[in-house]
Amino acid sequence: MAQNLAKLRAVVYGRLEVKSIAQWRPFMDVMYGLEIKPAERSGEFEVVIDDAGSRLLFTEGPADDLVANGWLCDDLDGLKARIEAFGAKAEWASDDEAKMRGAGRLLRTLDPTGLIIEAVDTTNSDNAFAPPKHDHVFEADAKGRKSRCEQPSAPKPR
Repeated sequence: MAQNLAKLRAVVYGRLEVKSIAQWRPFMDVMYGLEIKPAERSGEFEVVIDDAGSRLLFTEGPADDLVANGWLCDDLDGLKARIEAFGAKAEWASDDEAKMRGAGRLLRTLDPTGLIIEAVDTTNSDNAFAPPKHDHVFEADAKGRKSRCEQPSAPKPR
């Protein structure tokens, strides 16, 4: 395999289609201490989960499920070439769609289950990160690392 492969560096958003935004508002508040706010795209809402632009995006619809996720990528052209060499389809989103995701460019493909995967070159949320309203801390994985949704405290020495 080639050594200079495009890398997906981080998941920067999950897109959820939910039957009722109204039901999700109190859940996000009670569970995470975070507020669902309107996003730039009409009919879309977001929960900004950290100060790096990571977020959950919500639209109302029948799926009641995750419908897409977005990844930060260091080489979109290289990723497109790899996907197409594998025999899968990859297409560029319009400039307007990319802008609505806080990106300069956005590449879209499907995973084997049909989930939409979007790769972006940059990421920005429409709303600023606001620290959680409560002091709940969430375990991110079995290794005991904390999620970035933890209540902020004094900066740690480096």
